[in-house]
Amino acid sequence: MNFCTKCGGQNAANSVVCAFCANPMSGANPSINHNTGTSHGGNNFGGGYPPFGQPSGNQGGFGYPPPSGPQPSKGLGITGFVLGLIGVIVMCCGIGPLLGIPAIICSALQLKKNKTSLAIAGLILGILAVSLGALLALFFWPAFIEGFIEGWNEAMNAARMLR
Repeated sequence: MNFCTKCGGQNAANSVVCAFCANPMSGANPSINHNTGTSHGGNNFGGGYPPFGQPSGNQGGFGYPPPSGPQPSKGLGITGFVLGLIGVIVMCCGIGPLLGIPAIICSALQLKKNKTSLAIAGLILGILAVSLGALLALFFWPAFIEGFIEGWNEAMNAARMLR
């Protein structure tokens, strides 16, 4: 048995290349193996592939490293983006800031874990929904209060007339 100098994989004695990483075995002649009539170490798998059913050493393949654990979640970033987008759309109804604040919170939590483009967009949209909602409230709040007071006074005058 030969061991690969690159990955340490155990290979057959007549292997020309490593079955795990396709690295040429030291001292091997890459010409045709006259014992089996095939090239690349006596198997018909094109050199670096193990026989069917046997695991290869590196599961990454094609020069990429193998996957390293679970991928980070992007749920908070997506939630922040959706809340911010809906908050900007319905801002004129007065509920934009109510959706913008959770959008800011979710996006900020996602940015703490890992930066995603949706979390950044959600943060921007959440800030936009809150700030534009506050500006609309500043402009329309006096008119709303005036209308409320006017309606209150009319209701009280109507109640006095009923007595």
